[in-house]
Amino acid sequence: MKKNHLLFCSLLLLSSCAPKITTSIINRYKPLPAFTPITIYQKNDTLPENLEKLGSVDVVDYGFTNGVNYYSVINEAKTAAAKVGGNAIQVDKMRTPNLFNTGYQLEAEILKIDSVNKFSPSKRNSNPDAITKPNSFWHLALNGGYSYSLGKSRSNSNPRIQNYYSQLKSGYNIGVEIHYLPFNGQFGYGLNYELMNLQNSMDGVILNSDQNSVIGIKSDNKSIQYIGPSVILITRQVKNGRAKDALNLSLGGGYINFHNTQQVVTFNYQIDGATVGLRFAVGFDHYLSKSMALGLRVSLIAGLLSDYDKFDGTSVEHVHLTPNNYVNLSQLNISLGFSFNK
Repeated sequence: MKKNHLLFCSLLLLSSCAPKITTSIINRYKPLPAFTPITIYQKNDTLPENLEKLGSVDVVDYGFTNGVNYYSVINEAKTAAAKVGGNAIQVDKMRTPNLFNTGYQLEAEILKIDSVNKFSPSKRNSNPDAITKPNSFWHLALNGGYSYSLGKSRSNSNPRIQNYYSQLKSGYNIGVEIHYLPFNGQFGYGLNYELMNLQNSMDGVILNSDQNSVIGIKSDNKSIQYIGPSVILITRQVKNGRAKDALNLSLGGGYINFHNTQQVVTFNYQIDGATVGLRFAVGFDHYLSKSMALGLRVSLIAGLLSDYDKFDGTSVEHVHLTPNNYVNLSQLNISLGFSFNK
């Protein structure tokens, strides 16, 4: 239940919210009828003399707004102008998305101009396509790097054995993720897969029996596989109409498979188990081209194993663990890779 509550709260944090529209009105007239044309002037455009400034409007992004593109903020400003009788706006500032704001932001003056159709604003920046199409609707990433087990090391009075278990906490990971982002190329859903491998071996291990002692090798070769759906939020820094850098956050839950090939001197075991868990990841991408980026990923996978099967070559033993002895499969992964965006 706690896991479901955590997942629900996290999804709320990643979900979108509307931008804030703030107006400062000096004078107002009767609202304009619906579909009345509102003329847009840029900051350096020459304005007609017969105008009256009615106030100003700001469209502000709180950081994780969704779908707030160039057209959205312009339409919000035009709507605010029409409510107070303004038939034109002059854009003072237009901020494009960056790593901490997913949407566009605007500051504009609200104007009332007589015979506005006699005056034509310049064509500069009249085509917003150059700054509204850096977002991609498909995101594919391939990564690999370092993996570290967050589970507590098995305690042992022998310093050599204790060191063995400490070294077994480190390994490598490889991962694949694919997401579809239908909400303005910023928010979407997809699938994540990660494989983590941890292994170690040592010789000179003494196995004591009733009458004999045998010296041999101890080894473990653990693999932990995670696969599951996720939601993702991507914010991009836009420069000259193209994405330059991107920050992404993803959250999901899925299936975790555990396998360990273990040798203890003369005994060989195959240990298998499965559980469910959560995955959270944060990534930074630097675009090398319009569609390809070099990325750094940090992901956290959390899960507890409550039972497993142990095969000794002749028979299978099913082991049930008490809550105090659950196997912690949680992993911290730091990886580098490439992402492809289309």
